[in-house]
Amino acid sequence: MRHLFELSLFFILLMALPDWYIYRNYISRWTKNWYRQLYWLPSILLFIGMLVIFLSFEPRPQSMNRLSVFLILFLCINVPKAIFTLATLLFKGIASKIHHHFYENYIGLAIALFMMGYLIFGATEGKQHFQVQKIDIVSEELPEGFDGYRIIQLSDIHAGSWNEQTHAMEKAVNIINNLHPDLIVFTGDLINNLS
Repeated sequence: MRHLFELSLFFILLMALPDWYIYRNYISRWTKNWYRQLYWLPSILLFIGMLVIFLSFEPRPQSMNRLSVFLILFLCINVPKAIFTLATLLFKGIASKIHHHFYENYIGLAIALFMMGYLIFGATEGKQHFQVQKIDIVSEELPEGFDGYRIIQLSDIHAGSWNEQTHAMEKAVNIINNLHPDLIVFTGDLINNLS
């Protein structure tokens, strides 16, 4: 239970601190009150979602799927805010030292938007871009029988993340089969938390 409290506190701080900074320095200048109130809507919804997830969590596939969706939404919304906050603070600090402003807000925004796009791509399409790296191992200590021996090492499949996307797993199997391995080894994270 203690870990759940610490995790909740981390998520709350990751939401609250960047939101407070962004609101105080940018959003509070908006003239329309409902715009300022609308700014808080994603964070309020994420906070409610976090409460529901953490208070009703059970180690079952349904709970794991809800947790996965929540984490993806949380990361796609809050990590860019945190990066924007850190980048603008860093660049404002640099600008004050060199007495020259160089559009630090726009640079922070560009970095944050890039990170948001990267996270969204990784959570949706990027996970289907399997990588094959060929490494030749040469050693005089290996017997001749291992000359040309092909070992496929798989890692981080996270099969629970695929749900109904069997085409992606079929693509992975086809890639593996086309490499004609002599041995296949799994070295971690074949499943998420539940099989």
